[in-house]
Amino acid sequence: PRARRLGGLLVASLAQELGRAGAGVEEWPVPLLRAATMPAVYLIVDDLGAPGVDQRLNDPEQLRGVVRALLAALDRYRREAS
Repeated sequence: PRARRLGGLLVASLAQELGRAGAGVEEWPVPLLRAATMPAVYLIVDDLGAPGVDQRLNDPEQLRGVVRALLAALDRYRREAS
């Protein structure tokens, strides 16, 4: 449940920052994540095969937005957990 909450916060924050709809949170059978002793998520920020991805990945402002979104979600998760 904690990993699902963290994943949800990350997806929502990215969607808000980047102005795109979030894909949602799915559970994948990733052995490394299942063995984690803390909340863990596997996050896909952009589809490398999508049109325009080269421009987005090379745009410094886009990358700063991704970092802002991730930090905001992690901070919110930390505040909710305390």
